[in-house]
Amino acid sequence: NGVKASLPGDTAVLTGAWVQPFHAGGILREQAGFVAAIGAEAKAHAEAHKADLKIADTTVFLANTDAIKVFITDHFLPATSGATRIRAMALVLAPHAGWAAYGSALAPEIATAVTGYFSAAVEEGPDAAYKANIKAASFREGGIFETKAFLTLKLPYFREQDAQGQGVAGTEAGQYDLGWFLNRVPPGATSGSSRAQKNVTYMADMVRDADPGMHEWILASQANEAIAASVRQMQSEGGTKNAEGVANFVYFMHKVRTDTSDVIFDPDYAARTNEKRVAYLSPQHLALLGTGNPADADYADKVKAAYTGLPAAGTSIPALQAHAGGLFALQLKADGSGVEETGSWAASPQWHEQLRAKVSAALGRAGALTVEDMNTLGDTILETFEETTLSAVDEAAMLKPAGVGFALYRLGSTPMRDFDALIAEAIARHLRAATDLQAKIKSVVDYSGGIRT
Repeated sequence: NGVKASLPGDTAVLTGAWVQPFHAGGILREQAGFVAAIGAEAKAHAEAHKADLKIADTTVFLANTDAIKVFITDHFLPATSGATRIRAMALVLAPHAGWAAYGSALAPEIATAVTGYFSAAVEEGPDAAYKANIKAASFREGGIFETKAFLTLKLPYFREQDAQGQGVAGTEAGQYDLGWFLNRVPPGATSGSSRAQKNVTYMADMVRDADPGMHEWILASQANEAIAASVRQMQSEGGTKNAEGVANFVYFMHKVRTDTSDVIFDPDYAARTNEKRVAYLSPQHLALLGTGNPADADYADKVKAAYTGLPAAGTSIPALQAHAGGLFALQLKADGSGVEETGSWAASPQWHEQLRAKVSAALGRAGALTVEDMNTLGDTILETFEETTLSAVDEAAMLKPAGVGFALYRLGSTPMRDFDALIAEAIARHLRAATDLQAKIKSVVDYSGGIRT
């Protein structure tokens, strides 16, 4: 009861999967009953609002578990908030009243998600005019953000689009500024685009795709928040200062990136957030695999010798962790028949949430709108990098029992290597990445004041 009562006032007590109860691997998402309850509530809402949603038949809507999980990922999650997570955690900690109670408690967010689902189903793809102006080129020299062309940019909105997402000539519904295309509205409303969610998603994809394999230190979805905030302030206050701020912000997002394989977490940081464990496999055992018959006594003796002074085969051991997609651990299969590679980024989701919060705090409540914000942002990113990444041998000591290095890893596309070799490479990468990151920030942000032009 004490924990439940403290949640609204102190979200710091939520850690690991508890922070993201609806995500894959989260405390609720892994419960079949919860997934079914979300699907049932969504179906009931769709059936009750068929006329409003302009659909004739809901019988095939979310017909199986996989479809419901896609609905949760693509529609329900974007409709949730920190307050929603707190409500969900309160339900988890309260006496269990049956899974249906979750559907009822989360009905407002589910209703919003259902509306988004059918709006997206009717209007596939982003708006043609928006898509044409927000391609990856927008983040390059001469793009609309660098040149600030979006200050006066008016884009045609198409009532109809073809299968390729291109506008059908003669069906324009007026000319609108960039912010209008990001304003989510119910079907039939005219204050924003019915494809706004698709436009937002497309924008985020363009931020990521502008430089594949590189981690952006400001999450892609925050580009949309900053643009929308800038447009709103321009409309209410006038002037161009805020617009210049967001142009700098998007350019900053594109320029300040780090190779994904170089973001390797400090083991102490990972242990505090979401420790990952793997089944131990010694390098000597790995070398033996495939060289003999496991049923032979001689081969069994060799395997036994491969663990002298080391943890036993299959022992659950803590693993080093990194940014999603950057680090892979090799482990012994549960039955001992061979090996398997597993992504080693259990702490990555929470790390991204922490990064989002720090960036949002640095940008201010209204988004990245001022030159001053950019100076703070550069310091915040460097501080986060130093706080969370591996930079010294002693930081890795907690993963080395009795001074013996263990576990096998692969960084990005590099060959598999043992723990000691990995630590040496990780630290070298960290030092290079830190120097590179600082140089990139300084190439955009002049710490004596202002953005370089």
